[in-house]
Amino acid sequence: MATTHLRACDIPEVRQDLLQWADANVERGLRGSGAMQVHGFTDPLTMRAAVRGAEQFFVNDRMTWLARTTGEELPVCAFDADDLPDPLGFLVWSDDPSAHTQTLGRPRAVLWCRSGLTLRVLVLDDAMPYRRTLEEAGNKADPTWASQIRGSLSGDLSIGFGATIPLNTETDWDEIKHTWTVDKHGRPAKDRYGVGADRVDDDQTRVIRTLLEPYC
Repeated sequence: MATTHLRACDIPEVRQDLLQWADANVERGLRGSGAMQVHGFTDPLTMRAAVRGAEQFFVNDRMTWLARTTGEELPVCAFDADDLPDPLGFLVWSDDPSAHTQTLGRPRAVLWCRSGLTLRVLVLDDAMPYRRTLEEAGNKADPTWASQIRGSLSGDLSIGFGATIPLNTETDWDEIKHTWTVDKHGRPAKDRYGVGADRVDDDQTRVIRTLLEPYC
């Protein structure tokens, strides 16, 4: 499936689109009309502050391919806080950092925010597949589903999934994945598309592994 190929010069505009989305999300929350919440960024104000303060990074095709290949070999999550280039960051990949053969989402950017001994991570997808799916569904699309999809779109990006990653420790990947597939009560969680924890595939884990490469 064709995806948007972003360039380094696109980052300021992409970040501005995300900031406008984050501002609108805060306003929705203040009006009581339902702000979008993702694991790790359940507070819209935290997400907006992270977008505003994040340093910007770009990874070209060659480095994206290298990180994707090397990331497959990481046996555990062993990520030290000192590995971060900045406590707040917004990174755009020039191309998909994951094979992502099983899901609609195509990762294209990541926002992170250090919080104590954890790292809050928000992965953003290429918006093109979602826009195409909405267009193909047309009037037959379920109104609730269509509204949720539209509400997640931010210019060339779409809000993907969030995760909370422990720092300064070695953690098994299954445990990492568990943190964003259960709710705060430890029950199987459903994301905004109604997909339960039993449906989460390893594509999301591959993206997180890519993020944990030394260049980032």
